[in-house]
Amino acid sequence: MILNTFDFGPLKVGNSPVVMGVLSEKISFQAIDTLIKKGVKAFECRIDQWGGAVLDHEAYLEELGKLPIALLGTIRLAEHNNQHTVSSFNALLPGVDGIDIEVESPILTDLVGMAKYQKKVAVISYHDFEGKKGVVDWEQKVEEALDLGADIVKLAIMLHSFEEAAEFLKFTYEQRKKGLPLIVLGMGEYGVSTRYAAPLMGSFWTYGFTTQSVAPGQVSCEQLCDWYLKAN
Repeated sequence: MILNTFDFGPLKVGNSPVVMGVLSEKISFQAIDTLIKKGVKAFECRIDQWGGAVLDHEAYLEELGKLPIALLGTIRLAEHNNQHTVSSFNALLPGVDGIDIEVESPILTDLVGMAKYQKKVAVISYHDFEGKKGVVDWEQKVEEALDLGADIVKLAIMLHSFEEAAEFLKFTYEQRKKGLPLIVLGMGEYGVSTRYAAPLMGSFWTYGFTTQSVAPGQVSCEQLCDWYLKAN
């Protein structure tokens, strides 16, 4: 799969840094509008953290869909979450431009097929909360996700040193030179720099929280937008 740019909803990602705001809870549309004006171009809807069933949020998703932004829907696989089902994702897909599917999901094949049938983007994600596995493992995870049908591969890796962060960014650059569709982010204190720098090295987008951090090392989407504005 050789890609220089990728169409994701109204966005063409791959040319310049894209900040995706993580909606770990539903916020007002006034707040959404403020973030869009700041430079946020996409939002991840963490349905698994919103509570209730997907259909309970249909009206909110419909209003979000009227805005000039891309939407990624996520329902994480977790013991406390009974919404990680084919029917939940089937209800979610019409309201978003793509879905994030963990590589460990027992319904991954079904979800990838559903996404492709509805012409939505399938992001297959791999989270390593321990790290220390290195480039060979990262390359294997990318290949595995592409073989499973990913349109975009997401790697979230716990980093343990600045040297490892630099290696992770170099890996990102080398993979994107090959035209591979990636989102990468480092977790933990040594991963913070990658959340700013990865899009400059080829990651399709970076994530920033809207109200509170939901991942180790995550920074706010406003901080990211401000940084890119100053960098330009």
